[in-house]
Amino acid sequence: MTDPLAEVQRLVNDWERDEKAVRYRAMRQEVERIALTASAANGAVSVTVGHNGIPTCGTMTDAVHHLPPPQIAAAVTEAMGTAQAGYPAELTRIARRMSGG
Repeated sequence: MTDPLAEVQRLVNDWERDEKAVRYRAMRQEVERIALTASAANGAVSVTVGHNGIPTCGTMTDAVHHLPPPQIAAAVTEAMGTAQAGYPAELTRIARRMSGG
């Protein structure tokens, strides 16, 4: 004969495991949608990075025509680094929201 309390505990454990899996999948999907954009050189250069930190988009305004190439390159690097630097805060925001905090 099976212990009824053990069966209840098994059901609770299964339910908790399933709930954690659902929350994890939802969090993963939210993280995969992260896109962070930053600009540099007074907005002349903008870079967007995806959830993996890899640039997904870069734009430049006509203002770059007045910048020397080394300054344009530095602005791209700066904008990319600034966008990537926002990733930890975005992860924290998602984790807090998903955990109910």
